[in-house]
Amino acid sequence: MTLPDSVSRRRALAGAATLSSWLAAVANAQTKSRPAGLRIGLIGCPAKDSPRAGLLRNAAHFLSQTQMAVTAVWDSDPSRAAAVAAHSPITPVDRFDKLIGRVDGVLISDPRALAWHPQLAAPYLKAGIPVWIDGPLAPSMASAHAMLDASARGKAALMAGTIEEFFPTTRILRGKANDLAPITAAMVAVSTLGRPHDRWAGVESVNALCAIFGTSAVKANRIGASAKDSAYAITFEYRGLNGERPIHIVAQGMRRGADRLWARLYGTDMTDQNHILSDDAEVDWLNSFLPAALAMQQMFQTGKAPEDSATLLAKTKLYLASCRSSLIPDGKEFPVADLSDAWTLENAHAGYLPEKLV
Repeated sequence: MTLPDSVSRRRALAGAATLSSWLAAVANAQTKSRPAGLRIGLIGCPAKDSPRAGLLRNAAHFLSQTQMAVTAVWDSDPSRAAAVAAHSPITPVDRFDKLIGRVDGVLISDPRALAWHPQLAAPYLKAGIPVWIDGPLAPSMASAHAMLDASARGKAALMAGTIEEFFPTTRILRGKANDLAPITAAMVAVSTLGRPHDRWAGVESVNALCAIFGTSAVKANRIGASAKDSAYAITFEYRGLNGERPIHIVAQGMRRGADRLWARLYGTDMTDQNHILSDDAEVDWLNSFLPAALAMQQMFQTGKAPEDSATLLAKTKLYLASCRSSLIPDGKEFPVADLSDAWTLENAHAGYLPEKLV
């Protein structure tokens, strides 16, 4: 992998943090003479002035590992869509629903568009086109249920996930947690660099905890530095990981480093079990994006999501419950069962898209 001398590999990898970045790079590496394989529609683009924008081409080194390429793109800012499409066989469209008929699957990958996920996904689910959302599924449980109902009616696979769920390290930690059970204590650190600073940052940590320890947490707590700072910590209370005693597992969001996952697990012998991704930058890149991209490819090929509806709803509820806890004075834990279907996460980017997309 060759990068400009002025940019270290680690900084380069740290700058590319979403599946959209990876797939946009794949698309830009294609030539018009090369068949695209699975045609992917991209909703939401990396800003052309973002640190990762000039580094997307490096993902082309792993292009041969997938059968996907972005062939059409929409963004609320036409200049961002044009930047992604420049010098590549990608077609920008002027409406988010004009990808129908052009693609085999849709990736929604814009962290600022959470409030509009139900609207953005609706036409594709109705048309039977699989939709993968890179981030939280929906801003409320009511809208999450509605999206899954639309998925069932249209017989279109629906998935919401982040790359942390697919890390090789995540699989190792899941197996180690089972081996160590009952768990006495655990601490997880997830990098969050690459997504816009957001009051509700933390879905990466929620998804990592769910992938390692399951979705059965009964209480959630999210502590943020401030409304304008994406630094945070999330605590889940599980029952059954340590017999009758509740166990609290903490995930700390970190804003430095590539997309990586660290964890320390303790069993009854109190032995520290530490796992970390390779320090080799090229391996980090491969471990970060390729497993999730291949899971996406499989979903678009088979029409079957990697998670069932119950799991998707459970981790969505844990994310929303952790955000809900932020509104409780003194940072108290919030019982997950108390989250009503109607409660809706405050839109941290009001005005970013029209309230009703047309």
